[in-house]
Amino acid sequence: MSEGSVDLLEVLGLLAAATAAGWVDAVVGGGGVLLIPVLLLAFPTYSPAVALGTNKIAAVMGTATAAYMYQRRTELDRSVLLPAAGLAIPFGALGALSASSVPASYFRPVIMGLLITVALFVAFRPDFGVQQRNIVVTPRRRNAAILVAGVGIG
Repeated sequence: MSEGSVDLLEVLGLLAAATAAGWVDAVVGGGGVLLIPVLLLAFPTYSPAVALGTNKIAAVMGTATAAYMYQRRTELDRSVLLPAAGLAIPFGALGALSASSVPASYFRPVIMGLLITVALFVAFRPDFGVQQRNIVVTPRRRNAAILVAGVGIG
């Protein structure tokens, strides 16, 4: 088999991993914590930026579908949504440029370390993100949340 080709068993394994990551993403979010290491292990000669990009395509499609379904059932606050999306696009491009400029020998361990950190955080803080009822949302807090969300998502 030539370099870069994938046999049927590998394809089935990758499809199973993608399915599991999609399920994790739909149920609790963070399917990339599962899919990115699988991609890095399955394709060790590819740059980490390729694994991140492949995962991002899957994540964008899943999130777009979920967002479409959500907006059909819930009224969205466009004064939050639009500025956050406006920040996410350029910062996403900046992140992609940064990822492609870092040598794989440095980037691969950093990605794995961050993924492990995120997995541990999610495991030990399952209630993170649950809305608390008695928080006063001032305009300053709201703008800070938009900035953090937009930049963080990007």
